[in-house]
Amino acid sequence: MDLVTLGYYICEPAVNIYEKLKDVGNLRVSISGCLGTQHPVLTSCFWMGYLEEKETYRKKWKMDEETFCDLKKDVADIFQKHLIEVDSRFVNLEQAEYFYRKYFNNSGCMLVSVSVGKKYQEILEEEITFSGNNNCPVSWKNYDNAQEVLGCDIVGWDVSGFHSFLCNYLHLKLPEVRFNSFGLIDNQYEETEIFAKRIEGQGEPVIWIPCQIGRCR
Repeated sequence: MDLVTLGYYICEPAVNIYEKLKDVGNLRVSISGCLGTQHPVLTSCFWMGYLEEKETYRKKWKMDEETFCDLKKDVADIFQKHLIEVDSRFVNLEQAEYFYRKYFNNSGCMLVSVSVGKKYQEILEEEITFSGNNNCPVSWKNYDNAQEVLGCDIVGWDVSGFHSFLCNYLHLKLPEVRFNSFGLIDNQYEETEIFAKRIEGQGEPVIWIPCQIGRCR
């Protein structure tokens, strides 16, 4: 299995999302904004306006004004340097670790990597670039075998973020799929590839791509 890493996300678990996902498990690690939250949320700490959302975000993470101001400055800095995507995907692990340690370390969040087979690189590059909302180029990294493998997912890029195959309950069409305690696919990556092909053209209008989720922190 020849994998490359697309980037890194700080994922906040989501609990009991949909009734039809009760068989998947409560704790979720997802790079899809439909199923969880990826931090930092740009509408809550970077985009112009959204004053109410910013204040709610500050209070949620129990940040004082000075710390929240630091967060906004740090986000603006890496966004201008094209090191973070609009869906909160970090290009480099170093920046992701910095934000995780400084702002989200004691929050129940998890820092994860997202990796795919090399044959999916071109597809994802075209999808992300075609959307027109991408802030940074895809900067592929060699897969780090030292990471703890949490499981697999099937995702597709849609305008400004990823959908998971769970968004449309497509797991119900794949009775062989097994889930672990993270709400991720417990089958091997090669099996996940087969699942992705079987649901192609179903659900969201995206190209379904199998990915592997690794734990960085």
